[in-house]
Amino acid sequence: MSIEFRRLTKHFGGTHAVNDLSFTVAPGRVTGFLGPNGSGKSTSLRCLTGLVTPTSGEALIDGQRYVDIPQPSRKIGAGLEATGFHPGRTGFNNLMVMADAAGLSASAVESSLEQVGMTFARDTKVDAYSLGMKQRLALAGALLGDPPVLVLDEPANGLDPEGIAWLRNFLQYKASLGNTVLVSSHVLSEVQQTVDDVVIIAKGRLVKACSLDELVAETQMHVEVVTPEAARFETLLRSGLDGHHPSAIRLKNQHIIEVEGMPISTVGRIAVQNSIELHGLREHRTDLEDVFLSLTGGTA
Repeated sequence: MSIEFRRLTKHFGGTHAVNDLSFTVAPGRVTGFLGPNGSGKSTSLRCLTGLVTPTSGEALIDGQRYVDIPQPSRKIGAGLEATGFHPGRTGFNNLMVMADAAGLSASAVESSLEQVGMTFARDTKVDAYSLGMKQRLALAGALLGDPPVLVLDEPANGLDPEGIAWLRNFLQYKASLGNTVLVSSHVLSEVQQTVDDVVIIAKGRLVKACSLDELVAETQMHVEVVTPEAARFETLLRSGLDGHHPSAIRLKNQHIIEVEGMPISTVGRIAVQNSIELHGLREHRTDLEDVFLSLTGGTA
């Protein structure tokens, strides 16, 4: 089952939270829904799950609006708020309230708690839970109806490194079964080891939708050279070697040169052949986070 946003727009008075947003989330893959805080991610997901009515456009699950789906918990599981539980109730009781409302049994609650590794805290009151435990409980709530579509808003928030690794493996496993998984985050580095595809928005508008591999291809490799003879070496590099010339050279300061479009081995050979004293020579790739920030206007 796919998720489809069709020219989704949502205005709150004079605030344009989402503007003409269109993209599709494919089954069998984990899609990262990315953007800075305030970019419209949460509003978009709330429109998808029927919590907010769009100003125009629509968000569909398997071709249907959430409000038109009979027993929606069996088709889509949503974890949009990890702090919406009653603090005086146990984790099990909080999920039972959700299960009763959805017409599901206690066995569904037990199964969900087991899937997220929270059986040890089933009888503990939620006010004693850490934020990471609340995140797992929210995920358990999303899994109650064993839905083929999973939508999570910032699920890694509050998780320790072990919890993030567990979440990554869990989401990838769910996608491998053919499920549709949409995960929002405002930090690309947080999900880049998890997702297959990325959808990036800023100021409520789509700025990029592609596979993670395509986004990686936008990063740039350059060779950084540290030498006390930077000016002379720059001239030699521009002359090239064996017909190979750099695509760009930047003299960062009197000691550092950045070279694009030329292998580090060639840069090193030019230095050796011309007796250039080198204090440093290394390859450097632009970080994915830099690409993300450039697409979203440099904010996180």
